[in-house]
Amino acid sequence: MNDSDNLEIVSLNQADRLNRLSWIFLNYLRTEGPFPATISMAEGRIVFLKSEVLEFIRGSVAMRVAA
Repeated sequence: MNDSDNLEIVSLNQADRLNRLSWIFLNYLRTEGPFPATISMAEGRIVFLKSEVLEFIRGSVAMRVAA
C-alpha cells in the first residue's frame, strides 16, 4: 500500500456500502462508538479515510473470529 492508498476518501454512502450497515447506524457509531472520525471537506460534506473504514471492518471480523 502506498501513500495515495492511505489518503483515499469515501463518502458516508460509500462507507455504508463497504460496511453493509445503514448510514443511520454509521452515524451512531461515529458519534457514540468506534467508527473512524470524519474529515470535513466543506460545509455539510464529510468523508472518511477508506483505510480507516477498512481497518474498522477488519477489526469487526477479527472480534467475531476470536469469539
